[in-house]
Amino acid sequence: MEGKRCSAHCFRHFFAVQSLTGSNIDLYSLSRLLGHSDVSITQRYLSSISDEQLSKKTNSSSPLMNMRNKPPT
Repeated sequence: MEGKRCSAHCFRHFFAVQSLTGSNIDLYSLSRLLGHSDVSITQRYLSSISDEQLSKKTNSSSPLMNMRNKPPT
């Protein structure tokens, strides 16, 4: 892996991005989990997420977009 960076920060960044795109954790909860003093620090991780990834995440977690997917009660 010559030329590749591998550090604790890289692992934290990977965890943060995967949490934001792959699970139902919100930015504020992730910020607290990472121990950031301000949510703006956590927002920096959003810059490495593509618009397509954000759109997919938004659509999958939006109550309005998923109204038809819920079984009738």
